[in-house]
Amino acid sequence: MSRKKQISLRFSDAAEYYHEHAHVQREISDDTAALLGPGPLKGSCLDLGCGSGFLGGKLAVENPELKVLGIDLAPGMVRYASEKFAEHNNIRFEVGDAVTG
Repeated sequence: MSRKKQISLRFSDAAEYYHEHAHVQREISDDTAALLGPGPLKGSCLDLGCGSGFLGGKLAVENPELKVLGIDLAPGMVRYASEKFAEHNNIRFEVGDAVTG
């Protein structure tokens, strides 16, 4: 089994646990969002390696006119994020690989 497949499976299995316990990732997402300045943000945003949706979700919720696409290698993360932010029509999540090969 490839390393990418192993990573995908492990993160998929841990999606709910990850979102509840990834405090550092949440802080980094908050800091990153703050760097973008005060809203409202408009246009489009691509969140590569979106995981459970910390950054993309925050941006979509706080900026209803911003269209956000979250991409992650782990289907379980994409499923979790899609369910968590289902009520927001300006964000969607897809399984994908930012790096091919």
